[in-house]
Amino acid sequence: MSTARTRGRASTRTRKANGAPLTEQAYQLLEERIVTLQLKPGDFLSEYALASQLRLGRTPIREALQRLAREGLVVILPRKGILVAPADPEKQLLVLEVRRELERLLSRSAAQRATP
Repeated sequence: MSTARTRGRASTRTRKANGAPLTEQAYQLLEERIVTLQLKPGDFLSEYALASQLRLGRTPIREALQRLAREGLVVILPRKGILVAPADPEKQLLVLEVRRELERLLSRSAAQRATP
C-alpha cells in the first residue's frame, strides 16, 4: 500500500465531514449530554454503548471520557466502569462566580478595544 493512500485513509478515520477530530466530536457530544442531563448524575456509562450510540470508535470515546474525568464530569472507577459525576452545588456555585468574573473582565476588555 502506498504511503499517500495510507495517509489518506488515516485522515478519514480521525476526522469526520465537518473536519473536527473524532475525539473532539465525542467530547462535545458527551459533554452536551451530561450538561443537558440526558446522562444523569450517577448513571453508569459503557464505552461500547456510547460508541454504538454516537457511531464512533471506542478510542475517541475513551479519550473523550478521560478528558471529561479530568474536568470532573465523569468518574472512572477501575474495573467497575464510568460514572457520571454527582452534582456538587458548592462546586457549581464556585464555577458560576468565576464565570461571572471572567465575563465581566472580557466585556470590559472588549469595550476598551472596540473601534468607534
